[in-house]
Amino acid sequence: MSVCEEYDVAKLTVLDISKSKDRLVEYFAKYCVADASSRTSGKGTSRKNDEAGDVNTASIA
Repeated sequence: MSVCEEYDVAKLTVLDISKSKDRLVEYFAKYCVADASSRTSGKGTSRKNDEAGDVNTASIA
């Protein structure tokens, strides 16, 4: 099974992501928490929350 089939995405989408790998890694390094396990969602910090200050995301479903 290919990545495209497994995640139900188009081949062009996977190609675009592959081409943008360097920029995505830069973005991650700049905006995401180094230790994702310390956050309840497991996702990095969004830019919107960084600009707005400390936002309690625990109440967001």
